[in-house]
Amino acid sequence: MDPTANAAPGGLRLQPNMIPRLTRVYQEALDQLAPVLADAKDGYRIDQDAMGDAASTRFQTAFNQYASDGAGSVREQVTAFERRLRATVDKLAAIQRDGADRPTVAGGPMAGFGAGEPARDRDMTRFGRWIETQEQTP
Repeated sequence: MDPTANAAPGGLRLQPNMIPRLTRVYQEALDQLAPVLADAKDGYRIDQDAMGDAASTRFQTAFNQYASDGAGSVREQVTAFERRLRATVDKLAAIQRDGADRPTVAGGPMAGFGAGEPARDRDMTRFGRWIETQEQTP
């Protein structure tokens, strides 16, 4: 199969037989992110200032703003990253599911993605464009 047949904008090339592997990699990343997300939901805050003085109060406020309360906080960014990972896993699953519904040729359900198949090329191009938009989304 010609690897350039799956080229999408930005140089992304995705062979159909790699979809399950990519799905596993993204799912593993989600699994590794789970404890960080738990910390982000439960922690990332200083509940009371350390010394009771103005400097401690300012530090507490600034830290909480950066870590959990403010726009663009660490908590918000980690949660957005989780959404992008989940969306990628879902998109890969949809592409694989669509491919499994296609007629098969020697080699199983993904073989229906043969080189030059217009619908497959559209799927790969759409996925490439979708990944690019996810990378640009904060």
